[in-house]
Amino acid sequence: MIGRVVLLLTVMFTLLVNVSARAQYSAQQPQPAANPSYPSGVSPASYAAGAWVDPSTDGPVIHERMLSQDRGWGYQDTHLDRILDSVVRNSWIRLDYLLFQTRRPGNHILGADDPMVDNERLPFEVSSGGEVIGVAFVPSIDNFELKNINGMRGTLGVMLNGGALEANVWGLKENSASGAITGLGAQGFGPTVTGGNPSDPIFAATTVNKFGEPLGGEAFLYDHSFRARYVQDVWGAGINYIRNDSNVGEGLRLLPILGFRYLEVNEGLFQTGVFNGGFDGVVDFGEDLNSNGVIDPGEDINNDGLLDLGLVSVINSRVNNEIFAPQIGMRFQLQHRWFTVGFEPKVAVGGNRYEMEVETDQLRSFGDPLTQSSKSGWKESVVFDFRFFLKLLPSEDIEFFLAYDVTVAHNVSRAYDNIYYNDNGQSEPPAIGVDPGFERVWWQGLVLGGQIWLR
Repeated sequence: MIGRVVLLLTVMFTLLVNVSARAQYSAQQPQPAANPSYPSGVSPASYAAGAWVDPSTDGPVIHERMLSQDRGWGYQDTHLDRILDSVVRNSWIRLDYLLFQTRRPGNHILGADDPMVDNERLPFEVSSGGEVIGVAFVPSIDNFELKNINGMRGTLGVMLNGGALEANVWGLKENSASGAITGLGAQGFGPTVTGGNPSDPIFAATTVNKFGEPLGGEAFLYDHSFRARYVQDVWGAGINYIRNDSNVGEGLRLLPILGFRYLEVNEGLFQTGVFNGGFDGVVDFGEDLNSNGVIDPGEDINNDGLLDLGLVSVINSRVNNEIFAPQIGMRFQLQHRWFTVGFEPKVAVGGNRYEMEVETDQLRSFGDPLTQSSKSGWKESVVFDFRFFLKLLPSEDIEFFLAYDVTVAHNVSRAYDNIYYNDNGQSEPPAIGVDPGFERVWWQGLVLGGQIWLR
């Protein structure tokens, strides 16, 4: 393209110089000499009419010759140039802003079901060595919600002879929900102001099965604090061929869709419980003597400026889902000169390649090592996608897009549902591991976007 512009400017400059040079000399008809000597074979009348003129030595002498047509690179479109130019002139780009929410983890306790307890979420008595030491409850993720998730989607489309080809990539910002439980341990010492006994110490608990059986009565206790954090990260891509796609014409149109989609769902559940033995008034582990979570005077026993909380037990669960699936669908759209409204359902049937891992550290004591348990495999999966949309067409090259999207994926593994809460006794290594679970997950939300044609 640059070569053509330079050549055009050069030709224009040469023509201007040539015209300017010619303008400096008068265009006079040759005058016969007073006593002419006629060339051989030329009559006086022909000579007088200018049929024969001797070469003039006055003014510049311009030599011209015909140049062959240059067909080199940069001066003439190749076949590939024409193809690429046609593709660009029939392409468009759309950017969408996504405001989504996803199905919350649900009503689940962070532990095993205990057959000896009616409701693990409510306080129940716990004992050690046959003596009741207080009451405990099992934390839950009932109130965890994953909503108001921001995201972006980019789509590139190319109009073909029989329809359109669309490729898209989208992603949601990592979203998380968390909860913390403090105020555990001793609730008071000595008689109350009314002379009664102080309230029982309170524990958070991780209930577990015993030797793989739901025998009940087994739990790991935390008397300082407990925290849980749930994280989800989602993104995907797809390519679709839409038959007979065009903004030309008005009325109802049915456009078949054939394509392929990829969906990746990553989740993590991170639990941290702290036990320092202070439930009986004497802190056995760590420096947080009053269990308030900050360094108070006299608590920095190690003189390192850090607050040693005590026995910090960790239970983490991570899972990665990758769904690969061909899909079909139909786009129903009612076209008008200035706008288009439509509904687009799609279904994808394929497989979910999953990988999951559960790890623990210092689960029951300082001597419990880091343990890791993992599983992976394939599971069939179905993804439904529904879109209600409105397109505004203010000009031929610009479109505005408003939609509401709903995506439902089956057989997705979730971080909270993969933990097998179990213990095989103090003489055995920690036995919390992986127990794969799958369920239906959905995402839904508002889409706002703009589209530009690259004409």
